[in-house]
Amino acid sequence: MMTGTMGKRDSEGVVGTKPERGTCYAFRIATIEIVMHGRRFTLAGIPFRKGMRNADVVEYLIMKAGKYVRIREVLFDGGFYSVDVIKRLKKLNINYIIRADKSKKLNKLLKRADKEKGCRTRWTVNKSVETTLVAVYDKKKNGDKKEWHAWVTNINASPKGIQKIYKKRWGIETGYRVKEDFQANTCSNNFTVRLMYSLLAICLYNLWVLVNLLQDYGIIKKSVISGKKYKPSITTRMIRKGYENWLLTMYEWPGILPSRENINALLGYRAFMSS
Repeated sequence: MMTGTMGKRDSEGVVGTKPERGTCYAFRIATIEIVMHGRRFTLAGIPFRKGMRNADVVEYLIMKAGKYVRIREVLFDGGFYSVDVIKRLKKLNINYIIRADKSKKLNKLLKRADKEKGCRTRWTVNKSVETTLVAVYDKKKNGDKKEWHAWVTNINASPKGIQKIYKKRWGIETGYRVKEDFQANTCSNNFTVRLMYSLLAICLYNLWVLVNLLQDYGIIKKSVISGKKYKPSITTRMIRKGYENWLLTMYEWPGILPSRENINALLGYRAFMSS
């Protein structure tokens, strides 16, 4: 999974990305998250650097996550749909589902597919690596209009079964939006500052998830069983405010934090919190 913030092309740590806000360059960080009973924790993250291959990033994150949890399957967005990534996943013996890129070849196949039953067939990516293509004809994530949703996978399941597994990933996209609540604003092009902000946002996000899990365990358990949507009782703003107060308290204790400048360098949260 990937997220990023805009940056100047010649700055350290800036890499190419999809066009957004008038630029094709950004600071990007890839993360791996665990999803269980609707709760999500970020287990590891790594910043993209020039020359890094997606396959190397994937292996690093999987090896890190494997130290803490047993990995059943890994769900990827379309940014990881490539020959190198699929080959590396086969080498690591990892179950995977990757959203497939739309192409003339794929569109031609889906035109002949049964919209009721879906599609499952052998598939070759860029004439280099064999895998299985699975597709279902269903509604868009937000809307009533139907379209084909396609993935490549090595999991032996029906098209509807693959779709059900992949739906777990939608919560991760929500998690990325929540992390933005913890991301401090900055105009700095310093790679270290940008990385620190991103990793701190991840830590605060994990803290927010953990606090709500401890606070509302009974409610969460009931929502998992009933399928009802759970609304956290502890808001992201409460966590942000608590962190800011902690920083200011530390400033009052000589020797713990060297200077107010260090606090400002840490976050610049005064301006961020008032936004």
